[in-house]
Amino acid sequence: MKQATEARTGEQLWTAVDRYITEMVVQPDAILDAALESCVTAGLPQISVSAGEGKLLYLLARIRRAKTILEIGTLAAYSTIWLARSLPRGGRLITLESDPSHAAVARANITRAGLDDVVDLRLGLAMDTLPVLASESHKFDLTFTGITSSVASGIPSGSGASANIGQTITLSGRISQRTPASCSA
Repeated sequence: MKQATEARTGEQLWTAVDRYITEMVVQPDAILDAALESCVTAGLPQISVSAGEGKLLYLLARIRRAKTILEIGTLAAYSTIWLARSLPRGGRLITLESDPSHAAVARANITRAGLDDVVDLRLGLAMDTLPVLASESHKFDLTFTGITSSVASGIPSGSGASANIGQTITLSGRISQRTPASCSA
């Protein structure tokens, strides 16, 4: 019982922190909202990154000055859109998706976002498509993935940058307990 209560409290805390971050740093965006809605409408799993996590992905890619990004696991392309928007002119994002129904939703969202010329969506299992990418001599400045390390070991990297970005930054809850005035430096 205690573990269930702690898990529920942790989940509530994460939700509060995530909501706070979203309210503070994420602007409303009809394209991203449509991508999330299409995920629901298509009955896809509700496992997209949050808006705050999307903004973090965007910022990390910008800070890294990534010109080439690899994403493994596209779902409805919500994080794909965040990452693709971070790229400079001429930048490229390759995203891998194993489920054809997810890929169809993602392609529509990528098109709606006007990113067809930036995003290359490849259908297939990562363990099959990663060797193809390596054979094509792709190098990536940034990798966003939620896969196991046994598959991740096959990812071709450019400058050694790889990111597994999650919720651990904000789980302590301290951010959600501050007012905007107390957060300013």
